Amino acid sequence: MVIADFGPPTPQVEARLSQLQGHARRGRVLIIMLTHWDDVAIRLIRAGAAGVLFSDADAPDVRLALDTIADQRTYLPPTLQQTLAQRFVAGADATLDRLTRRELEFVRRLAVGASTSEIAEELGLSSKTADTHRANVLRKLGLRNNVDVARLALQHGLVAL
Repeated sequence: MVIADFGPPTPQVEARLSQLQGHARRGRVLIIMLTHWDDVAIRLIRAGAAGVLFSDADAPDVRLALDTIADQRTYLPPTLQQTLAQRFVAGADATLDRLTRRELEFVRRLAVGASTSEIAEELGLSSKTADTHRANVLRKLGLRNNVDVARLALQHGLVAL
């Protein structure tokens, strides 16, 4: 099964990916990303994708990806493998991995300029709970304000310009 991805995953995309995995009895999901976002690709693999290709993949890369997932293995493009190896060797942890799914939703909304009270209303939360989510995001990521959150979200492909 092949899915073309046109943007960063939202919680809805990750949920749909999980649903597809449940319905795909013997098939596996290979995602072709039109934008090269390593952190987004990693999140999609963690959400259940069997592999990720970037749009610049050539025919041999596509064939290798299909063969790899057909063998019940996970396919990662060489550039993503290199990124992961560098992170591992450097002992760096993935910044966004520190966040819960709800906190990631919060980051996306803060990054596009929504206020904490607006986010609380959108997500059906109390304002106190929304304030707690915001404080947790800032603390976990070592950020000072919403501008820092927006910068990080752009760098990691959580929102587009």
